[in-house]
Amino acid sequence: MKAGYFVVIVLLLTPIISVAEPICHIEDVNYIDLPNLIEKADAIVILRVERNLYDPIMMVTFYSTRECYIYQTLKGDIPKGSRIKVRLYNLEGRFPDPYARFSKHLIFLVKKADENEPTDYRMLTLCGAQTLLKPSGHEKMPKGDTIEEQVKNLIKDAIDYQTKEHQKRMKFLNSMIGQSGNSEQSSGSDSLEAAGFTEEVLTRAFEIGCALVVVRVSSVRGEKYKSNTIFYYYQTHVLRSIMDGDFITKDLNDSLELYAGASYGEALTPGSVYALFIIQKAQYYWAIRDAAIKVDSAKSRLVADLSKMAAQVYEETSIFEFRKSVAADSMLPDLPEELLLKCDKFRRNPDRRAEFAKAIAKSDLGSQLDQSRPFSSVHIYEKPKVILSRSQALSLLGEPTLKSGRNYLWYCGRDSSIDQPAEWVGVLSLIFDSDANVNELRYLLQEEWKWRKG
Repeated sequence: MKAGYFVVIVLLLTPIISVAEPICHIEDVNYIDLPNLIEKADAIVILRVERNLYDPIMMVTFYSTRECYIYQTLKGDIPKGSRIKVRLYNLEGRFPDPYARFSKHLIFLVKKADENEPTDYRMLTLCGAQTLLKPSGHEKMPKGDTIEEQVKNLIKDAIDYQTKEHQKRMKFLNSMIGQSGNSEQSSGSDSLEAAGFTEEVLTRAFEIGCALVVVRVSSVRGEKYKSNTIFYYYQTHVLRSIMDGDFITKDLNDSLELYAGASYGEALTPGSVYALFIIQKAQYYWAIRDAAIKVDSAKSRLVADLSKMAAQVYEETSIFEFRKSVAADSMLPDLPEELLLKCDKFRRNPDRRAEFAKAIAKSDLGSQLDQSRPFSSVHIYEKPKVILSRSQALSLLGEPTLKSGRNYLWYCGRDSSIDQPAEWVGVLSLIFDSDANVNELRYLLQEEWKWRKG
């Protein structure tokens, strides 16, 4: 009987394999010049892949359905800043999947051919219809007076970025087998990249609100927590701020105690000077701890190189545009009087906000759990039904307790209505999109110790 079952399985799978194999070659060997590629496309967009949607025929057609955020539309009528479902084609075959979550791409799309297609747009199956782009700098339209010039500039940037990434990978692999891979003396930029200060790391740090600073370490202490785990804190003095992030100037003029987790108690030497990232999450954190470098002083050549590199990267980030934009005054949307009253009480009672925060999060201003995939282990929250601008949100809720990039947080204190240990507190979390509109508003529970200053 077991052998019989095995034969049945093989027979069932064989047709699928025989169908899937040749479909890999549909048009993907066709090379056409850029003007013709642009002409064939109904839409040309710069997008970010946000999540993969279940697609039972992906292995047969090499199309997969993704939810994507549209940074820019070079051709067509897909709205900038929208989120759409689109079918993307894997021109490289089954593996590797080129559409990793949060990756950015230049994509040439065509409208669906018939009503049975699951999305309004799908990618052209022609070489050149997809280009992996650098991770930052897409909040502005690419330079160029024509679509062709814009596409060429994007591809040039992609070539430069991917070449640098390839060189870094080769340098690392050569170091593993004891070969330098480069006989030239290491430059300052090489030292910075070796210490973790790559363009990608700098971009990620700035986007989440980190400050880049030069500090002198005074001392280190350990503090026992649950299960006798020791968490470490470094007492530091800020010598120079390279990039302020979400910190205010007076914070960076003081001595700061930086939380460093349980594994970095010997990473920094008291008396030494370092360039590193810090972030404020009620207490101060040493952030992205694998990116830090020991320097001679705050005025060293290495710090000057890092400052120049950081300034160039920061001006290409979306958070730079977000901070630069002024939150213009605007009329509030039409909201129920009861909800407006809850917002007013939330704003006026900073010490007992939990009750009002939960009511706000459950209203049309809040993000509700996506019920389309009830058995998924990943919780996806939908955008609020009523979208607030940044100025509207601040008008209703007041100034946040903390800012962390596009994430604004309001400390709400103990939540007496929930059966949770006393060390948990309520937090209202609000995340803005690249156009400074509310993308997510949720009520969270967090451990109270994370909200104590070091």
